[in-house]
Amino acid sequence: MSKASEWDRINNEGGEGFNPYRHTNDEFEPQPRTIETVRREWLAISPYDEAPAMVAKRNALRAELDAMEAEADAAFDAEWTVEVTVARRAEWNEWVMSHNGSPTPHQVEDQCRVQGFGLDDLRRAVKRHGL
Repeated sequence: MSKASEWDRINNEGGEGFNPYRHTNDEFEPQPRTIETVRREWLAISPYDEAPAMVAKRNALRAELDAMEAEADAAFDAEWTVEVTVARRAEWNEWVMSHNGSPTPHQVEDQCRVQGFGLDDLRRAVKRHGL
């Protein structure tokens, strides 16, 4: 009896649930690295670990994180120009005033979906352009 069959018979009661002997590494594709995953890796390395390999790894991750953040900021700036920010802010303020100045969180979430941008992005753009 193979390991996979034995595992299924004992642990999965004959079913085809999780089986560590059945999966190969080819089935799992590596996920693209995001800013959050790089930041998590960078924060996982202790700043007090002075081993040369760890210092080099921490510095490399910090450089990668800085490059990714710069790329994300450039994309944000390309989309949120001053003119776009002013227009979207006026649209947002008009919508808020149509709800007597105090929409519910559910209405805000729905409106963000309708307009295609979030309130956090709008606030960030307003702060960035000093409006």
